[in-house]
Amino acid sequence: MRRVEVESETGLSRSTIYKRVKDGTFPAPLKLGERSVGWRVAEIEAFLASPSDYCARTGHVVKRV
Repeated sequence: MRRVEVESETGLSRSTIYKRVKDGTFPAPLKLGERSVGWRVAEIEAFLASPSDYCARTGHVVKRV
Protein backbone atom coordinates (compact mmCIF):
# COMPACT_ATOMS: atom_id res chain seq x y z
CA MET A 1 0.00 0.00 0.00
CA ARG A 2 1.21 3.50 -0.69
CA ARG A 3 1.19 6.18 2.02
CA VAL A 4 -2.02 7.85 0.87
CA GLU A 5 -3.84 4.51 1.05
CA VAL A 6 -2.37 3.81 4.50
CA GLU A 7 -3.52 7.22 5.71
CA SER A 8 -7.01 6.56 4.37
CA GLU A 9 -7.26 3.05 5.83
CA THR A 10 -5.89 3.93 9.27
CA GLY A 11 -7.18 7.48 9.66
CA LEU A 12 -3.68 8.54 10.73
CA SER A 13 -1.84 11.55 9.35
CA ARG A 14 1.54 11.29 7.67
CA SER A 15 3.35 12.74 10.67
CA THR A 16 1.56 10.36 13.07
CA ILE A 17 2.41 7.36 10.92
CA TYR A 18 6.11 8.22 10.87
CA LYS A 19 6.15 9.06 14.60
CA ARG A 20 4.59 5.68 15.37
CA VAL A 21 7.06 3.93 13.03
CA LYS A 22 9.87 5.58 15.01
CA ASP A 23 8.24 4.51 18.30
CA GLY A 24 7.81 0.93 17.04
CA THR A 25 4.01 1.02 17.24
CA PHE A 26 3.32 1.03 13.49
CA PRO A 27 4.69 -1.13 10.66
CA ALA A 28 7.78 0.28 8.98
CA PRO A 29 7.53 1.12 5.28
CA LEU A 30 9.44 -0.79 2.63
CA LYS A 31 11.59 1.11 0.17
CA LEU A 32 10.10 0.65 -3.31
CA GLY A 33 12.40 2.95 -5.19
CA GLU A 34 14.71 5.88 -4.73
CA ARG A 35 11.86 8.18 -3.67
CA SER A 36 8.97 5.87 -2.86
CA VAL A 37 7.87 3.63 -0.02
CA GLY A 38 4.97 1.30 0.66
CA TRP A 39 3.56 -0.95 3.35
CA ARG A 40 2.60 -4.62 3.27
CA VAL A 41 -1.17 -5.04 3.37
CA ALA A 42 -0.91 -7.85 5.95
CA GLU A 43 1.06 -5.61 8.32
CA ILE A 44 -1.50 -2.81 8.04
CA GLU A 45 -4.31 -5.33 8.62
CA ALA A 46 -2.52 -6.63 11.74
CA PHE A 47 -2.18 -3.06 12.98
CA LEU A 48 -5.86 -2.32 12.31
CA ALA A 49 -6.93 -5.46 14.18
CA SER A 50 -5.65 -3.96 17.42
CA PRO A 51 -3.83 -0.63 17.05
CA SER A 52 -3.04 -0.15 20.74
CA ASP A 53 -1.49 -3.63 21.04
CA TYR A 54 0.52 -3.68 17.79
CA CYS A 55 4.27 -4.24 18.10
CA ALA A 56 6.23 -3.41 14.94
CA ARG A 57 9.28 -5.33 16.16
CA THR A 58 7.43 -8.62 15.94
CA GLY A 59 4.76 -7.63 13.45
CA HIS A 60 2.14 -9.11 15.76
CA VAL A 61 -0.49 -7.92 18.16
CA VAL A 62 0.80 -8.27 21.69
CA LYS A 63 -1.86 -8.33 24.40
CA ARG A 64 -0.82 -6.27 27.40
CA VAL A 65 -1.87 -7.42 30.83
